[in-house]
Amino acid sequence: MISTHKIQEDTMRNSSIQNNFLKQYFENSIVPQLFIDAELYLKDFTPAAGKLFELKKEHLERNICGIKEKMKHSSFIENIRGVLITETVLKKEIKINDERRFLKCIQPCFSENEEVINGFIVTFIELEVQSSLLEENSRLELENQELKEFLYRELTRAGK
Repeated sequence: MISTHKIQEDTMRNSSIQNNFLKQYFENSIVPQLFIDAELYLKDFTPAAGKLFELKKEHLERNICGIKEKMKHSSFIENIRGVLITETVLKKEIKINDERRFLKCIQPCFSENEEVINGFIVTFIELEVQSSLLEENSRLELENQELKEFLYRELTRAGK
């Protein structure tokens, strides 16, 4: 028979392993992410988010209303409040002060019984790489069209 003490030890060990894993994930993530509770207090952020928004550990446990100027876009708090009301993920393209474009994704985190939002994960994905690829694709399509027109003219001329 397994004792209650043994089950508690196993649970605590598994919890410690999971917490360590999550800590390592957050500390090594290259994706800017903010972790905000339902009262709009900053609970944690990845190093990439710290760099992007010039956040320090002193910003933890502060209401994001007080540090929203560091978020560098005006609708940040309104967007979070909207997710709180609609209980759905919000994805929105934003531009921050230095003109870089990001896809901002605000995802609600629900309590274990899935009845109440107890926080948000806000992820920022830089779009410049995608934009560069789209520009390159447009340039190649234009070159392709010009090449087709040139070949058509040459073949038409050769066929006369």
